[in-house]
Amino acid sequence: EDANARKRARAFFETGCSVDHYDSCTQLARSRTWGLGGPAAFDAAAAFLGPHCEHGDAIQCVRRGHVAERRGDWVTARKDFLKACDGHEGWGFRAAGYTWGRGLGGPQSCVEQLRLVRLGCELGDESACWTVVGMLDSGIAGVANATDARFQAEKLCRKSPDDCSPLAFLIRKSDPPRAVKLVGDACTRATKD
Repeated sequence: EDANARKRARAFFETGCSVDHYDSCTQLARSRTWGLGGPAAFDAAAAFLGPHCEHGDAIQCVRRGHVAERRGDWVTARKDFLKACDGHEGWGFRAAGYTWGRGLGGPQSCVEQLRLVRLGCELGDESACWTVVGMLDSGIAGVANATDARFQAEKLCRKSPDDCSPLAFLIRKSDPPRAVKLVGDACTRATKD
């Protein structure tokens, strides 16, 4: 049934996009990028996303970067992710950081990855924030900074109490009772929902 629902959704998005409904075109590009409800159609997805990216729609630059990524064209993916950074899109900084951390589409530098994901975090991309916490805690960028990692995790936990597990992990040895309480509180909230 899930496959049929995706096919119907894709047909719905095709109809909306045929009359230039922006959100429908965005969802159609997504379904074409990931092969949802039909075969992947990278050229068609890129054709929609390209003009929007070139005219400053940073989110569409990230999406176009993911199309290039799915094609295996990491040079273009990195370029599009960095273009999203120009538009101050946190998701773009995180995606660009990923390419730098793994040397995809250009040089590899965990220091540059950390710089980019920090900027993504500052712009509100929560996944980028957790990447920063992990990188600082593990010293991946050559800078192990447990104090900064904990500070970042504390800040995020205050913002979103349901996302305190990384903080619990960081303090598991230094403050076991609090770590257990954070995890317990999250479990209690989850069972109430």
